[in-house]
Amino acid sequence: MDSGIYSAATGLRETLRAQEITANNLANVNTPGYKRRLAVFHPFQRVLAQQLDQGTVLGGVVVDFSPGPIHHTGNPLDLAIEGKKGFFVLRGSNGYLYTRKGSFTLRGDGTIVDTVGRPLLADGGGELRVPPETREIRVTTSGEVYADQTAIGRIWVVEFDGPPPLVAAAYTAFALAEGA
Repeated sequence: MDSGIYSAATGLRETLRAQEITANNLANVNTPGYKRRLAVFHPFQRVLAQQLDQGTVLGGVVVDFSPGPIHHTGNPLDLAIEGKKGFFVLRGSNGYLYTRKGSFTLRGDGTIVDTVGRPLLADGGGELRVPPETREIRVTTSGEVYADQTAIGRIWVVEFDGPPPLVAAAYTAFALAEGA
């Protein structure tokens, strides 16, 4: 095949992949906690030096963990982390999950969970449970959770040095990347 046609075809293929990523970002523009994905192409010099016979290659997809806008809802379990770092820790079916989406609610047994039912964890890894007779739930700016006047735990928030070594899991949550 003519190398010019091959380069054009691979360029079109990879541009289509990048466009699909952008379309997914647009579809989730109003999804609380969604983090946009960015298509990253290899630098032209690398393509020339190493991949001339492969045409255009998408270098990968990265997640932009920049904070989104914070809106006050009046719900004491709608939480936000200020700044660029920090993730709430959830218990997933295969281990810890990390999210910046702070919409939480109470499960029937009083456990604080995210919108799909994954428990929000306290420092040390335990689940946060609100006693059934509680009239008021309050979360302080340091993450301490109170049921009426009784402290029931502190929300576990983790920070990563450098870019977070996370991969998308499901429903605005992330898991540690293989080998991280």
